[in-house]
Amino acid sequence: MPLKHYNIPVFVPEEGCPHRCIFCNQHAITHTQSAPDPAEVPQIVKQWTARFGHPHRHVELAFFGGSFTGISPSRQEAFLKVAAELKSAGEIDAIRLSTRPDYVDEATLNRLVRFGVNTVELGVQSLDDGVLLASGRGHTAADTLRAVRLIQEHGLGLVLQMMTGLPSDTPETCLSTAGGLVALAPDAVRIYPCLVMRDSPLAQLYRAGKYTPQTLDQAVELAARLLSLFLEAGIVVLRVGLHPDAASHVLAGPWHKAMSELVSTRFYHHRLHTLLQNRCGGEQIAIACAPGEVNHVAGYRASNRRWLETLFSRVSFTTLAHLKSPELHVDCS
Repeated sequence: MPLKHYNIPVFVPEEGCPHRCIFCNQHAITHTQSAPDPAEVPQIVKQWTARFGHPHRHVELAFFGGSFTGISPSRQEAFLKVAAELKSAGEIDAIRLSTRPDYVDEATLNRLVRFGVNTVELGVQSLDDGVLLASGRGHTAADTLRAVRLIQEHGLGLVLQMMTGLPSDTPETCLSTAGGLVALAPDAVRIYPCLVMRDSPLAQLYRAGKYTPQTLDQAVELAARLLSLFLEAGIVVLRVGLHPDAASHVLAGPWHKAMSELVSTRFYHHRLHTLLQNRCGGEQIAIACAPGEVNHVAGYRASNRRWLETLFSRVSFTTLAHLKSPELHVDCS
């Protein structure tokens, strides 16, 4: 039986950040004003694991919401010591954390390895230096390349996070960043369309008419193209868009509670459109996909199904065990 993966998030909002990026309001995104004390982490783990119903599971403790390796070494070690003890006791199976490219060095990574950290998530956002400068990131693309090399040399899992629609960004710079991330061969990526969060520096630019966010359709179309690029390279996409809990803090931008579903719908719409080229409508069509993918292929609120029903008299979906996401098999009869 396959393992069910669970994440237990422990948020350290902005605690390790050297300054505030133009788009950031971590307190709003994480719904957390301050990090817990390291001594509280075992209780947090117990509260979460009590909700996990799957008997065959893989539980990962994740330090999110800030640049973990930017906090003081002693505080890092206090958190990591507790995490390592929980891992040794079998209460969790893995440890991950998120950080910035300019807060990665040999000493830091040796510390992470010593305490049994498994995965580092790196907030890349962009590989375009002009976009990084306009977004107030405080680091360069070269810093990212150096950090990735060090993380991989230390044998740690690597997840890269990118953002679309930043100041000075274009679809072309985003696609170039995605191509650069593919070349770095991470284990997985996350895609975040840029949102204007209340009380962020970007909100001031937006109100002054100096920043125009992506429309929802623009963000969905671009993210679908990025999704295709990553999946074709065999790279897992863990998430598209922020968690729905952040909705009340969004001032403007391409927000949707089902952003990930909209993007997968557009992705499969494009795939189906390509597969159906040179086929006439009016006949029956059967679409086979990987197990668990039927709802994604049929689309958010069955939008892809409804589109297909304008082309074919009968539309059906099924799964084939040998297919792997996002493979599709189309049969017209």
